[in-house]
Amino acid sequence: TILASSYGRGLYTGKFKANNLTTWTGTIDADWTNAGNWTNGIPATNVDVKIPETVNQPEINTTVILNNLSIENKATLTIANSGALTVEEDLTNEGALLINSSLSNSGSIIVEGTSTGTITYNRFVSDDWHLVSSPVIGQNYNDNWVAANAIASGTVNPNLRGIATYNNNSGGWQYMLAGQSNTFNEGQGYTTLRTSSGNLSFTGTLLTENTTEVITNGTNNAFNLVGNVFASYIPLNNGADAVHNFLDANVNALSELTIWLWNGASYVAVNQVTTNQFI
Repeated sequence: TILASSYGRGLYTGKFKANNLTTWTGTIDADWTNAGNWTNGIPATNVDVKIPETVNQPEINTTVILNNLSIENKATLTIANSGALTVEEDLTNEGALLINSSLSNSGSIIVEGTSTGTITYNRFVSDDWHLVSSPVIGQNYNDNWVAANAIASGTVNPNLRGIATYNNNSGGWQYMLAGQSNTFNEGQGYTTLRTSSGNLSFTGTLLTENTTEVITNGTNNAFNLVGNVFASYIPLNNGADAVHNFLDANVNALSELTIWLWNGASYVAVNQVTTNQFI
């Protein structure tokens, strides 16, 4: 198996503390960093946060670290492509939590305690083939998901859809057929093709503990298409993190300490002497 990542650190069993709590009001605008939008100041690392339904719902465009976070019914928190949120204890989401991305940047969230509720992660891609994995647990892909995400259909066989898994026994792709319904597997990579630039939208629960993805030596080759199952970055090599990185964590599983990333035109090899690389 390949170790993907670990973010779990312990569980928080207490309740929100009134003297350590700030609540979103949205009085001024949607800016998270505007003190006028909060009852008790901008959230800090040791502060609990509640977000109720307001006229102006908050958007995170920077790095934010806080204690506990509660998103109430009908409320919405958006993490922009330049935003990063770390919840050091628990996340309780009864509303909506949206994470956006661009071609070059992606918003991220790390929950170090428990996570309740679902999030929606919008992965922006161009109208080229992309190798992706679901950053949430439980997202289904079927005719409805294909239509909502503008997934292309085959030109020769119109029943084939532009989403497929890799089979190292045949050395080829296994494309979805019209009418099929599957759930994105944890840590598995998929090739996808949209008809135009736009989002691939994934809705499900957050993974907050260690996970492994089984890899195989196929009869055709030993390549495996795996991906990041977390809604945050994973350091791939020493340049990204000299202590904890994907290649070091999987030194015993890989025949070669190299990962090949697809750049839209060709595969690029990344190893421990390559400049810093995150998944």
